[in-house]
Amino acid sequence: MISAIVVYSNTGNTRRVVEAVALQLGATLTTVQAPEVRPTPFAIFRLGFATLFGGVTPVQLQGPDYTKSDLLILAAPVWAGRVAVPMRSWLATRPPLGPRVALVMTGGAPAASATAFADFAKRAGITPEASLYVSEAAAKADTFGASCDRFCSQLAARA
Repeated sequence: MISAIVVYSNTGNTRRVVEAVALQLGATLTTVQAPEVRPTPFAIFRLGFATLFGGVTPVQLQGPDYTKSDLLILAAPVWAGRVAVPMRSWLATRPPLGPRVALVMTGGAPAASATAFADFAKRAGITPEASLYVSEAAAKADTFGASCDRFCSQLAARA
């Protein structure tokens, strides 16, 4: 099985989680870069507005070609109960995603994960094969191993 992960990670939490997934599945990582996402007051205000009202930001991909994978995992943080604007911006280009797609999200409010996953799947135009949510605290403390193992086992069983 050839696996690829397309990830957007602003703080490094989402990347930390998908690096563990990539290690287990032998997946390559392609990163969604968002040059305009900076920790300035104006940028934060603009991104908050975009998050709430469906805006986008310029993005680019950096890394190996994900389109030849049998399994594609999309990963992003939750922003205000929705998928992060840079991932949403990349998905707006409607790239080819393939038949097997799974989702990974990280965030500070586990209660918002159901809404965020629904937003992510809708924007990707897919029904995810599997989903993994890791809290910001678990990502920072590196205590998500068991849930990562279950997620990877679920994907490998369907290969």
